[in-house]
Amino acid sequence: MFVHIFDCDGVVLDTNRLKTDAFSFVAEKHLPIKVKNKLLEFHRTNLGKSRWEKFFFVKKYFSLKNLNIHELCEEYGNYVEQQMYKKKLIPNIGNYLKQINDADQNIIYVATGGETFQVRRLIKHHNLLINENHIFGSPTKKTQIVKDLKSLHPTANFILYGDSLHDAECAEIIKAKFIFVNGFTSSCSKKIRTKFPIDLEIGDFKDISLDKIKSFFKI
Repeated sequence: MFVHIFDCDGVVLDTNRLKTDAFSFVAEKHLPIKVKNKLLEFHRTNLGKSRWEKFFFVKKYFSLKNLNIHELCEEYGNYVEQQMYKKKLIPNIGNYLKQINDADQNIIYVATGGETFQVRRLIKHHNLLINENHIFGSPTKKTQIVKDLKSLHPTANFILYGDSLHDAECAEIIKAKFIFVNGFTSSCSKKIRTKFPIDLEIGDFKDISLDKIKSFFKI
């Protein structure tokens, strides 16, 4: 069996910029400038992590005991909700998902830093062939999501499609092949390769096939 795990932002949908705009919007309203700048810096260098993790980071870093992370996350989510349906799919992702679904012994999951039900609504809006019960996101950490999927399919061959250092880390944790999607992210493959392997680097999904993926495994 082949288990395909997709990140969402920058992998399924071109939404990375939207998430940056959402953090900037919320921080501008509620955080001092030095906290805002630190938040945006942490966000840009930790793509793939959840909004909860990022707001918690600045709360701890600046000892902001009264910072209400739940309220900030809710306002962030409202901003994203208003804008996310305008964003486009990564080229050919729909055709590639169909190719996977049409094949025997292949299963698709989404593991994302985005909020679970928000991502489920977004993927449903675009009529993508992904079972909504296979879409998992925050507030559960992505590292825990992939560990749970590994436990669910202990003998499967895993492939993780991501666009960040954190995604590469998640792939390494479960010994998945890592496909780095570089066309819609600010992450740099050179930096990722200093810490984790990249099995294939693609701009989008036009030049990838299941045969190529299967060639990574000795079957």
